[in-house]
Amino acid sequence: MTNTALKDAMEQAGVSAAQLAKQVDVNPKTVNNWINRGAIPRRETQLKVANKVDCSIHDLWPDQAPPESYALSEIVNAWGHRCESPKDFWWGIFQDAKIHVDLLGYAMQFLHEDHKDFVTLLKEKANNGCQVRIVMADPQSSAASERDHEEDLRGGLIARIKMSLTYFEPVIGTANIEIHLQSYPMYSSIFRFDGEMLVTPHLCHDPGRLAPLFHVRQGSEEGIFQRYLESFDYVFETSRAIRPSFV
Repeated sequence: MTNTALKDAMEQAGVSAAQLAKQVDVNPKTVNNWINRGAIPRRETQLKVANKVDCSIHDLWPDQAPPESYALSEIVNAWGHRCESPKDFWWGIFQDAKIHVDLLGYAMQFLHEDHKDFVTLLKEKANNGCQVRIVMADPQSSAASERDHEEDLRGGLIARIKMSLTYFEPVIGTANIEIHLQSYPMYSSIFRFDGEMLVTPHLCHDPGRLAPLFHVRQGSEEGIFQRYLESFDYVFETSRAIRPSFV
């Protein structure tokens, strides 16, 4: 059974079977089976294909609509406080990332303090082609000052942001590593590693280490992972890049 929707979407996107196969890491014969035999790829691959041809999964595979509770299956684990999550778990998920590392937080100083080789690892990944995007709060922004006041830190948050920027200084300007500053109020910290993500929703008054931490794995294009990724993309695109001379 021919998948006309997929075939038409590929034609509109100007993508051949060979090109799509390379982009989603499958054999070209597999793509032809999707088109000409009605074969259905795994959910993760469906999402990649849909992104490449700018369609929804449901447009390409109408019978694959997820149940209403599908988004819940993306939550792999959770901790009541971020500080309770094991340091070796963080290090492992950092090491496993090969394509994307996205980091969003006010200061993220704990990443440097908990993992002495953190910046070295980021540089190694960037040298191997991994795209690293880091967004921190602008220490001069009103949003940073207001959060500092909310936590009654008396300038402590601003100092942590500046210290974290100093830690990042060796990789500022490195190919495949982009570091931005943003001025929005920050509702969550987001740490994305390929198809894995850690999210800390910010709580009023409480510091990030005492907020919950959720481990989310990429699933439905309408799911939790995708929603947070879209939020990260928006903040990154509307923030400003810092240069080697900044710190």
